[in-house]
Amino acid sequence: MKLYMSIPRKPGEKQISILDILDGKITEDNIPHEIDKNYTRTYEADDSEEFFRSNDMSAAIWKLSNIVGRAKQRGLIKEDMSDQYWHFKIPKKTHGWRDINAPLPQLRGFQDEFVEYIKKFWTVDSHDAHYALHHTNAYAYIKKRCTKDAIVKHQYNGSKWFGKTDFSDFFGNCKLEWAEHMLSMIYPVSTIMANEWGRQQVHEALMMCYLNGGLPQGTTVSPLLTNLLMLPIDFELTRQFKARGIVYTRYADDIQISSKVGFSLDDQVKLINAVLAEFQAPFRIKEEKLRYGSNAGRNWNLGLMFNKDNEITVGSANINLIKVMTHNFILDTLNDKRWDRQKILQYQGLLQYFRFIQPERINGIIEKYSKKYNVDLLHLIRMELKR
Repeated sequence: MKLYMSIPRKPGEKQISILDILDGKITEDNIPHEIDKNYTRTYEADDSEEFFRSNDMSAAIWKLSNIVGRAKQRGLIKEDMSDQYWHFKIPKKTHGWRDINAPLPQLRGFQDEFVEYIKKFWTVDSHDAHYALHHTNAYAYIKKRCTKDAIVKHQYNGSKWFGKTDFSDFFGNCKLEWAEHMLSMIYPVSTIMANEWGRQQVHEALMMCYLNGGLPQGTTVSPLLTNLLMLPIDFELTRQFKARGIVYTRYADDIQISSKVGFSLDDQVKLINAVLAEFQAPFRIKEEKLRYGSNAGRNWNLGLMFNKDNEITVGSANINLIKVMTHNFILDTLNDKRWDRQKILQYQGLLQYFRFIQPERINGIIEKYSKKYNVDLLHLIRMELKR
């Protein structure tokens, strides 16, 4: 069986080969602890290698069994977990409502403990090296990564043609049985899964994280697990798309592919579905969400515009919006028509986000209106929030 492992690496550093790992040249002592974990290198190898069977995971299994045992004592590992969640809905950005299931405090505590266990196991308790919990082309739910970073990957390639889609009911379709199947091929947890007692502890720990057969949206553990479970799929899609001259990124369930030249979106969708089938994934591409076009048109990706000049922007409508809001905020404040705190926070949030995406353009707007009205806009916002 194939096994997959992901190693943190800095962009531009010498690539580590799979032979370096299997030969023991890469160890806990020579992988920097302060490495930027955003960038990773994922490897595929055969589980027959002695390297994958050499570690004693009894201590790691015992730590997991301790979490599982205490959770079972409190009735937090059972088939029906619906009484352990708050259930509510929030509006989606476009239309409809999104179901949110937030764990009650006691369950939340155990799920958070499981998250910390996973992070510590991957980066400390695996004796041979540090490992990453995501593929380098995954961008959601990862510290110091955001939607802009995902689009920058395509910008760096100089891509002109784009395909976009997403998975159908991604979280809800990440079934427990499939999660165990995927974890059994991801090192180092595969060593725990190879042990009968260890596999049982993983199974019961996962039961604590599932609701109605799927991963609920509203917990801290679901995002981490989805990135981890997708690691082999991200690896294979990246490899096959690279052979076609196509850049692949994934932001949760949103897929972006791009190239310098045009391509058949139908062919790429077939490739994605074939890889999903290879790994027995219980979800497929959402056909009705397929989009294809060039950056000469309205090329929106993850809420950002990637235009014909190879620039990432918030779009002209949002630029006009922030101009109007800035004008109104300054005039209203100077005329003692002060905004309420919530409205100021919304304005400040938009200003900061747009500034992060387009720093030069937004800094120019801030400077322009500050000079026009003889104020320091950023200072004025801070002072109004302190009132």
